[in-house]
Order: sequence, then C-alpha cells, then structure tokens
Amino acid sequence: MVDEANMLQLKLKNGIRVIIVPLKTQLTYLSVNYLLGRYKEKSNEAGLTHYCEHLLGCLTSQKYKSSAFVSEEIYKRGGEFNAYVSDYEMSIYIKGIYDDLAFYMDILSNTINDFYVEDDVKLKEKNVVIQEYLGYISSSSYRFSYNMFKFLYPKYSYMADYHQQIKDIAKFDNNKIAEYLKKHLNTDNLVVSISCPSHKVNETVANVKKYFGVLKYKKTTVTYPVIKHSSRSLKIVNIKNINADKNTSFLIHLPKRIEYMSDEYLILFYYLQRILFHFDSGIFYKILRKKLGIIYNIGLTVQTDYHNPELSYYNITSKCHSKYTNLFIDNFLQILKDYEIEDDRIENAKRHFKYLYEKTKFNSLTSLNDNYKYQALFRKDIRTNKEIYEKTISLSSKKIKEYYKNVFVKDILAKHTLFYYSNNNVNKQILSLYTKQMPGFVCNTHYIP
Repeated sequence: MVDEANMLQLKLKNGIRVIIVPLKTQLTYLSVNYLLGRYKEKSNEAGLTHYCEHLLGCLTSQKYKSSAFVSEEIYKRGGEFNAYVSDYEMSIYIKGIYDDLAFYMDILSNTINDFYVEDDVKLKEKNVVIQEYLGYISSSSYRFSYNMFKFLYPKYSYMADYHQQIKDIAKFDNNKIAEYLKKHLNTDNLVVSISCPSHKVNETVANVKKYFGVLKYKKTTVTYPVIKHSSRSLKIVNIKNINADKNTSFLIHLPKRIEYMSDEYLILFYYLQRILFHFDSGIFYKILRKKLGIIYNIGLTVQTDYHNPELSYYNITSKCHSKYTNLFIDNFLQILKDYEIEDDRIENAKRHFKYLYEKTKFNSLTSLNDNYKYQALFRKDIRTNKEIYEKTISLSSKKIKEYYKNVFVKDILAKHTLFYYSNNNVNKQILSLYTKQMPGFVCNTHYIP
C-alpha cells in the first residue's frame, strides 16, 4: 500500500530535481525524464526527438559501449528497461530488484552524461523509427489526425507530417544527433524519479547524489515553438475520407485556457467526464446509444497543458454510420442546450471519486511515481492524490451546474470546431442544423479534399 505522505522531493546542486517514492516493496523503478517532446521541435528537427529517444533507450555510453552487454546484464538481474517520448516528455526507465539500483543508476547517469551508441545500432534504430511511422501512416485515422492538426496549427504542421519525417530521419547523421543532445539534454529540465523500499530512502538519496550529482549544471537556453490557436467562432470542417468507409468520425475541438487543479479543471476532468460521458450511464450515451442506437462510444478528452495553461483544450469524439451524421449532430446540440445536471448525479460522481481515491492507495510500482514526476516536469509544486480528492469533493453542486450551463455549454455552442471524417461532404446540411439550433451565430464551413 502506498503512503503518499512519505514522498520525498529534493533538488541537486546541478539543477536536477529528484522524486523518491517509498513503497512496501523489494523492487525499484528508476526513470530519467526530460521536458522534451515533439512539441519542442523546430522544423529542421522533426522526428529527431523520437530517434534520439530510441538511441538513449539503448542505455549505452562511453563506459557501457555494448548495447548487447547492457541488455543482457539487466535481463540477468531480472530487470526491464525501455523509453518513450510524448508531446512534451522524453523518459528512459529501468525496473528491477532494489539491490541493483546502484548499477542501474550508473548505467542511466552515464547514458545521459557520456552518450555513445554503436554505428550499427544507430542504423537499426533509424529503421525501427521509420517502421513505426509507416505504421502510423497506414492507420485509417492518420489522414484525419494529420489534417486536423494542420488546420489548427498550420505553422507547425511538420510536427504531425510523418511522410516528411521519414525522409528527414533517413538523413540524420552523427553530427545532427550530437548537436541536438548537447542542446536539449540539460539538468534544469530533468526530473529523476525513483521508487524504493520504505526503509531504503536514505541509501537511495545517497546513491542519487553519487551518480547524478556529478553531472555538470547545464541550463536550457533553447526557444521552443508555442503550439496554440484561438477560436472565436464556429467552424465546420469536412476532411474527406479517401477510403471506402460507411462511418463518419467526429471530433469537436475547443481551445481553452485551463489551469491545472483549478475548479474548471476539476469540473471538466472529473464531474463532466463522469456525468456526461460515462460509458453506459452518461447523458450522451442514454440518448445517442440507448435511445437512438446510433453510436458505440462518445468521449471527452481534457488536454491540460501543465507547462502553459494557454495551450490547453478539450475534445469530444465519437463515430456513427454516415446515414446518421445529421441525426448525431442535431441530438448532440440539443442535449447541450436542454440538459440540466441533477444533484443526485453530482453526489453519485462524488462517490465514484472516493472509489478512485481509495484505489490510488494500491498503486503499482510505477503509477504513483509517474504521476509525481509528470507534475514535477511541468510545475514547481506537486499535489498528492489526497489533495486532489479533497479539493474535488469540496466543489458545490451550484458551482458545477453554473460552470456547465454558463461556461461549458456556451463555449461549445459559440466557438467550437467540428471536424468530421467522411466520404460525403454534408457541410450544407450540417450548417442548416447549426442555424436552426443556434440562430444568430456565425459559422464557417471548410472542406479538405
């Protein structure tokens, strides 16, 4: 069981932030996490973060030059390792038995401090990244995702253009890699996150200072792109599905400044998610699925940018047979206009949050650890699950209802962008529905062939 109160934060003299999560375990989880992802890339770097993540994930260095040796050694000790990159984060981690923590720290600290990868591994990993991108491109949803991104962020469309990135990755050489890592792997944008046995905290602190404290201080000086757009009016965007497909995919997008842990964040992320979009019992399911039988799923994704709240947004996604496109949109808008949140649904949601909070006490080796380090990457303070739970429960029914009607509904009805992926361009019919449901609002239509 997890005891959040014992979580330890410290900052090394070289700027590296460290999170240590004591657990009742004999295992350890060690990760190095950089505030670095595809949204931090300039046009001449697109795909380079992903490629470098693959190379760093080999865990080799001038001290440990053989990737085969490192892999075999971790395997022999019963451990696991991997790496990943997201929009804003690069993470490299090792999981294993705590007795091997010092060895794992030595491997990871050398990897980021004294990088080295064999030439044949560079070539193989380049091919692997290209294969990953080919997989993305072959997905039926890629064309929809890329064209949405390009429509919203035309200046930064290179970030989602995997066709071009495949060509660019093939050209990345040793100089490009070395220059990129030198520029981006800094100590002030690095969080080291560790899970360890409860009685080994002092030993873990000593080891992290020994292995990561020797890294020289290096400040981030790079100016990154600012990925955002604003919306002041309604837009309908048909992106043509060039495949034979009887489905229509929908994505309703709304850019929104959302502060992490603000009342707005908690209402969106917890209450509206549960009350409106719960599978089976959410109000949209009750009408669109149970009453009309035209959808399988509908969901709300709240993308809160911890680093810069101005870049936050939320999306509502669903899919139906193309013959029900107008029926879906008409009922979606009608639900927003008519639905009033009931007090008992708010109370039911609060009971669910209690269930979720109690579950966090039984988190796995990595989950609580990852939660803390993700907050630390983007923020100076860290909120525990208990603090989040208590603040969520404290919100009044009146506040939730007022936010739903006066902010959420009004925002969507006034300035969302409706993307739909379909063989058929029915912009005129959809526009007539919008005009009927929201007379007086300006709405522009777009078609992407």
